[in-house]
Amino acid sequence: MTLLLVNALALETLPIFLAKAFTDFEAILFSVIGVLFCGEIIPMSICTGSNQIKIAERMCPIVLGLMYITSPITWPIAKALDLWMGEHKAQRFKNQELQELLKLHSEEALGKLNESHLP
Repeated sequence: MTLLLVNALALETLPIFLAKAFTDFEAILFSVIGVLFCGEIIPMSICTGSNQIKIAERMCPIVLGLMYITSPITWPIAKALDLWMGEHKAQRFKNQELQELLKLHSEEALGKLNESHLP
């Protein structure tokens, strides 16, 4: 909820600030290009590499700080969503269960691969 709120806030305020320095069309154009590259393409290309766990670990204090700052807004929204939609119960697997699940998916994928290469 926190990241959605902060992202929406950034996306909505960028054109407002740019409109003071540029025409409306230029402000919209620059904000779309800026959000596309600086908010989507560049972060995804950096954060999907081999260092994604290190990057996530270094971002934890920033996200935690944002969670504290936005908690007066995000906590009631999250509670209201829980009441309306029902609590989200994540299914957790034990190591053995996860290994079996991976094995099943691997066998299924290999079976499909072998079937597609049969003469």
